[in-house]
Amino acid sequence: MKEEVQKKYLEFQLIQQQLEQLQQQHLLAQTQVTQLRVVKDALEEVQKTPLKNEVLAPLGAGVFVKTTLQENAKVLMNVGAKTAVSKPIGEARGIVEKQMTEVTAFEQDLQKAMMQFVARSQELQREMQKEADGE
Repeated sequence: MKEEVQKKYLEFQLIQQQLEQLQQQHLLAQTQVTQLRVVKDALEEVQKTPLKNEVLAPLGAGVFVKTTLQENAKVLMNVGAKTAVSKPIGEARGIVEKQMTEVTAFEQDLQKAMMQFVARSQELQREMQKEADGE
């Protein structure tokens, strides 16, 4: 019987580790959706901004440069391998929305997996408690 409790405890510990990893992935997915939402909103704002208007362009890490808007109908999008292509803003927005949908679906899958692990973890806790009370 003691061996059975040890097996359940080991499974319980493994589930806890997997839950931590899923929670980290879930947090990253949430962050990515937030970033994509910001990009989508920025694309809409660029399209509305008149040409030759002064704008702040982000360089990263909270650093901006003042510049003049030369194009408000197209943007450059990174397509990988250090390659950027020109895309109409509507198409770029569609790509970003598709990415948001995909990441949101992944996020939901993570939530389902976490719920299953939590349920199994609770089940193991009850079984171990029962066996501990029975000894």
